[in-house]
Amino acid sequence: AMRKKIHTVLNGLLTILANISPYMMSITLVAAVKMVSMFEYFIARKWLLSKEDSYVPALHLLEVFVYMIHYQYAGSTNLVYAILRRKSLFEQLRSFSVEAAPISANSALNSGQDKEEESKEIVQSRYWVPTNEWVESWKSQLKLESVQRLIHNLFPRVEAHCVKNDIDDEEPILAFLKRTTMVGLLPLPPQIVIRKFHYGIETQNWFIGYLWRLVFLKNQKSGLFDNEAIKLFTVSIVRADPSE
Repeated sequence: AMRKKIHTVLNGLLTILANISPYMMSITLVAAVKMVSMFEYFIARKWLLSKEDSYVPALHLLEVFVYMIHYQYAGSTNLVYAILRRKSLFEQLRSFSVEAAPISANSALNSGQDKEEESKEIVQSRYWVPTNEWVESWKSQLKLESVQRLIHNLFPRVEAHCVKNDIDDEEPILAFLKRTTMVGLLPLPPQIVIRKFHYGIETQNWFIGYLWRLVFLKNQKSGLFDNEAIKLFTVSIVRADPSE
């Protein structure tokens, strides 16, 4: 259900994010954590094996991380911290295969489902079945080296600093990260690629729906629409358990 809701504008929004990321001079901790959590969602087994181009969102987000690490490192302390906290995600993506696809325990895709049930729910089009050759074709496009070097060089330093100073809070860690530098430790910065907007049927449908919602909301008193016949969204009411 979530896939259907976000798919219509997903690639467009992530393209915009990738285009502006080399110029984002800072990012809040909340936004950084959300971005890494979104990355976790897009590398989950069920998402990646559901459609032939399902790897594209992960590719865009990884590009955002790399651009910010290379071009805005001084203002990306919060993002670096979020990446170090979830460093296992990048190793999972690097070793991803059809037979041993990584399953994230924290992903909303997988909550409440065991592995056997999840495997049965993977959508496999009768015109396309995921293969390891397909996996390797898009893995070669991933810019993982910069993130891997960041983790390899920075995580041991942060860990040693925390042990030496008995730190278990994020604020001192963020302060330490602000004093670090990755000059000479990262590969050459990638060339900044700006992608142009491509108008497609999915984007068109989203904008048409959005415009009609605005028309409906702005004409509540005119009697132009039957308010009882049009539903913008459904409200589900969950009754509280009397025993609680």
